[in-house]
Amino acid sequence: MKYFVFILFLMAWSVFSPKLVYAIPPPEFLIQAGSQIIQIFSIVLLTASAGMSIFWSRIVGFYKKQKQKKLFIFLSVGIVVAGIVCLTFGFNKINRFVIETDYESELSAIIEDKIYQYDQITIVDSSTTLDDIANDHGALFIEQYYTNIGSGALSAAYAVSKQTVDFITFASWYQDTTGVDVYAIYPLMKDKYSAHFALYENGKATHYAVVLTLDASNGYYRIIDSSVRVLSDEEVASQMGEVIAQEQIFSDIVMTNSEFVNVDLSKVFLVDAREDEEYELGHYPGSSHIRFADLLAGAWIELPADKEIVIICWSAIRGSEIAEYLREKNINARYLEDGAMGWVDYGGLWEGEILFSSQYYEDRYVNTLSTDWVKDAVENGAILVDSRDENVYNQKHIAGAINISALFTTTEVLEERLNAVPANNGIITICDDYLSCFDAKIVGVKLEKKDIHS
Repeated sequence: MKYFVFILFLMAWSVFSPKLVYAIPPPEFLIQAGSQIIQIFSIVLLTASAGMSIFWSRIVGFYKKQKQKKLFIFLSVGIVVAGIVCLTFGFNKINRFVIETDYESELSAIIEDKIYQYDQITIVDSSTTLDDIANDHGALFIEQYYTNIGSGALSAAYAVSKQTVDFITFASWYQDTTGVDVYAIYPLMKDKYSAHFALYENGKATHYAVVLTLDASNGYYRIIDSSVRVLSDEEVASQMGEVIAQEQIFSDIVMTNSEFVNVDLSKVFLVDAREDEEYELGHYPGSSHIRFADLLAGAWIELPADKEIVIICWSAIRGSEIAEYLREKNINARYLEDGAMGWVDYGGLWEGEILFSSQYYEDRYVNTLSTDWVKDAVENGAILVDSRDENVYNQKHIAGAINISALFTTTEVLEERLNAVPANNGIITICDDYLSCFDAKIVGVKLEKKDIHS
């Protein structure tokens, strides 16, 4: 009886014992073949079960012949314990593979949601726009600049423009303009903004996306550089729904590694859309670094129109989404198959390291902290930085935690949020899945660079 109770205890322990938790894994944990691995592992388990069944029958036969009860009980308990341990280990492995495989669909879903948010251009009146950007003087300047153009105050607009042409030429551009609606203004970097607006003239609305670089060194703002793309023309009377540009025919959106070997940078503009820390660790020689969040917020407007755009990211997830997004803007964009990691595995040219863990391998980057430890740390002044997506954070978060998510935040806004974190020897980043945990590592490294310890 006591052996039976012992076996039940082991089974209960295997079911209710704490499961393995991955707090801040580097991105090289990504698994893209989870389903195949699960199938293979299932076959292994079935084979092992059959083997154990045969072994068990041999033991029973041995007992019947030898009548050695104690040895039989000892071997039986050993087999049961070994079976429980193997099954527990196996199911934990399967669970881990499922979680890792879900990363890809999770990241794609979040990216698509972010793209949807950026693409929802809703006409708003001036008061709403001013309320939204009331604390951003650069954005207010841009709002006023286009308001002046729309109202015919061209002298005021010209006074703060780039002035690459004379006033007569500038005024001729807007002689038929009857109004301007500014839809959205996004801060990209310091004194650099993207904006979406519609300019009305001759019964039509022309939609534009523009990136403006401002200068305020003389005590007032003026435009010193700009890049403009026409999104579409449409009749004002039928201005409803989404703005859709005429679709163009491009080559295959995926660039294979064999194609990339012979890439000509005089004809291709190569964009590395990873985070700063990833790019600094290693990158393709000659590539241009533009963070994923900045691309979505409007940095895509500055991409050259006379070259094919090729996007590199870690595993091709971000790259594929960006390439699709750019093609919707009539930009000839492609992405590198399997991303940077696949390219390095292929043996392709690379400068520096590719594995994030090659530099960020110390315990503070991978440790999982217990709830009690975190509670004690907070009571002693530690600051919690929640690196989950802002929407998830707003739904539920630990009281007092600061929300800083790097992957989907423009550089300018991210810098403001990082600078707002007080210097402290106890910064703890919070995450709850593969995506937010990688984000937590990025945020932690950025805080370290600012000498704010995490």
